[in-house]
Amino acid sequence: MRNQLYPHWDRSSAWDPETLGALNGAIARGVEYANQLFTQATIDLNLPEEQKHEAMVLLAQGVSDGVMEFAETQKK
Repeated sequence: MRNQLYPHWDRSSAWDPETLGALNGAIARGVEYANQLFTQATIDLNLPEEQKHEAMVLLAQGVSDGVMEFAETQKK
């Protein structure tokens, strides 16, 4: 099926809404858990807020990339 607004986008390879919801939930839970672990691991380090923020961005990106890499292996 071709999209009339974006003819170059082939939706036949797109995720269905249920799968997108599950992936979004997995990413959200993974980022939340990574944040908890990071907070616990660095509680005594007295890191500046900017450094904490930079680390969390990297952790969140890693979680997102990992979930999506796994999801790609599950495509039929």
